[in-house]
Amino acid sequence: MVVQTSSATKDILASGTLKSLYEIKNCDKPGFYVTIATLIDVESKHSWYYDSCKLCRSKAILAEDGLWYCKSRSTRPNAKPCIAKEKGQKESIPRFQVKFFVQGGIDVFAEFMIFDSIIEKMINKSATEIISKQKQNGEEGDMPSEFAILLDHEYVAKLKVSDEYNIEKNSMCYTIYDLNKDSNICTSWKEKYAVLQGKNKVENTSNIENSLSASFNQNCTSENNELTLSISTKNTPTKRTWSELSDSQDGVTSIADLTSSSRSTVKVKIEKN
Repeated sequence: MVVQTSSATKDILASGTLKSLYEIKNCDKPGFYVTIATLIDVESKHSWYYDSCKLCRSKAILAEDGLWYCKSRSTRPNAKPCIAKEKGQKESIPRFQVKFFVQGGIDVFAEFMIFDSIIEKMINKSATEIISKQKQNGEEGDMPSEFAILLDHEYVAKLKVSDEYNIEKNSMCYTIYDLNKDSNICTSWKEKYAVLQGKNKVENTSNIENSLSASFNQNCTSENNELTLSISTKNTPTKRTWSELSDSQDGVTSIADLTSSSRSTVKVKIEKN
C-alpha cells in the first residue's frame, strides 16, 4: 500500500511559526505552529474513531429514541446551531480521531490527535470501510492494522497550541491541522529552522552589544583629550567567623554584618590618539 501525504504542499512551512516540539511543549502563546516529529505508536486506550453528525461532522450521540443528535459547540459569532441538535438523524457517520505518541528529539515526547480528513487520505480508507471489514472478520474493537504504515516516519505537522487545553490545563496532546511526510519538505523545515535559530542568536548578540555600548557611553566622560571611564566594583562578601561574631558589641550582629561588602568607583583615564 502506498502512503500518501495530506493535500498540503510546501505552503505548510508558511502556515505557522516554526518551532521544535520542545519549544511547543513550553509555549505560552496560543496559535498555529509548524513542527517536525516522528509518529512512534498509536495510543490504544483512546478510541480511534467517533460517531459524527451527517450534517456538520461534529460528534453525535445516540439517544433513547434511537436517533442521533449533534453535539456541536460552535464558537463562531452568530453561527446557527446545527439542526441535528434538535432534530435527530437516523444514522451517524464514523470518522477517524487517532491519537499518536510522537517524538521530536531526545527525550521529547508528546501526543498528536489526527482527524478524519488527514488519516483517510494517508491510508486510502475511510473509517466506515475499516469498521465494515472488522465486523466481517470478527475484529470489532481492535486497533486497525492500517495505522502501522504511518509509524516510524518523520512528519512536518501544523498544529494548534490551545489556550484552553495546552496552556491552561498543560495538556501535551495537540490537534493536527496538516501533516506531510515528504522528505524534501522535512529537509526544508530543518533548513529554515536552522536559519531562524541563527537569526535569533545574532539578534541576542546584537542586543547584548547595544546594552554594553549604552552602559559604556553612560559612564564615560571626555575632557582635555582624555576619556574617563567610571567603573563600579563590588568586593566579595566579608567572611566572619563565629568567634568574631561573638566579640561584636552586645553580642548582637545583623544580616548586613554577615554579608557586608563594599563598593567603590574606579576612574580609568584613556588618552585619545
